[in-house]
Amino acid sequence: MFQAKYAAFVRAFAQRFDDPGTVDFIDGYGLGKWGEGHSMRYVDYANRESVLRWVVELYADGFPRVPLAINYHRLIGAEKDWGAPDADSERLLDIAVDRGFMLRHDAFGMTTYYGDWERAYAEKWRCRRPILMEGGWVTTQHNYTVDPRGYETVADVRNGEFDDSAEAHVNALDFRNGETLSWFTGSFDLVKKVVAEAGYRLYPTTVKAPAHVVAGATAKVRHDWANLGWANLPNDPPQWKNKCRSAVALLRADGTAAHVFVDSGSDPSAWRKGAVVSHIFRARLAGVAKVGYRWGRSSTPRAATPRASNSPRRRPP
Repeated sequence: MFQAKYAAFVRAFAQRFDDPGTVDFIDGYGLGKWGEGHSMRYVDYANRESVLRWVVELYADGFPRVPLAINYHRLIGAEKDWGAPDADSERLLDIAVDRGFMLRHDAFGMTTYYGDWERAYAEKWRCRRPILMEGGWVTTQHNYTVDPRGYETVADVRNGEFDDSAEAHVNALDFRNGETLSWFTGSFDLVKKVVAEAGYRLYPTTVKAPAHVVAGATAKVRHDWANLGWANLPNDPPQWKNKCRSAVALLRADGTAAHVFVDSGSDPSAWRKGAVVSHIFRARLAGVAKVGYRWGRSSTPRAATPRASNSPRRRPP
């Protein structure tokens, strides 16, 4: 009965919110205590895996346009609130991630709850799936000084969250409903580091194209790219269909693009920090009028960098 009613709700919910123009991502699990995937209750615990597969497919079918995420909790779908990592959690989470789900976690900065298991799982999928950060300590409600890292101030918590995010190479940081002010007033240096270092930061180091081309011929174009961010451009969620590609254009005198040439062989998601990637392709100029143009970079439709939700939270997980 619950599954029938819940499925009806999700389908109706998806009709309203499967809109990438207004929604960045949807949590595609949502079961368990606080929707975090733990403290589950079953009529028969043997159904743990079948329930996970059911809810993953339910959301995947309902949201073909908006990316989905799952909390990589060490007790995903388990009946316990907390404890040592469950032996089946990684395998069960992989079912969702293999289906295209992004990763999210809501205990960044909490040394006890974001431990070795969570770090290892994030490392396993680093630059293969987007990772979304949400801080764990609600500093206006929790005694964060009990954290093993010895936090004494809210600024210490912000540093811990940032450090965990950098280690996980997250694609987005959620400054959190109710926590945003402290980021910008007490830790603005970290906000600036997020802007400069987090996610992906792509720029062309070199673009070489011929100054003169015979009408109807092809133009050999070389473009080299660097990524200054600690993560990659997440191009592969099923809903985005690898739609991000690099391109060059022939520009009119007013700067508008007269002709755009997309390098379909380029994959921006493969560009990593610390390495310049070179691409060479031939732009076919068939149908291009014999007029004076200048070369310029162009943008194909680009998926927005995912941002985590600002839902009010509580702790511990």
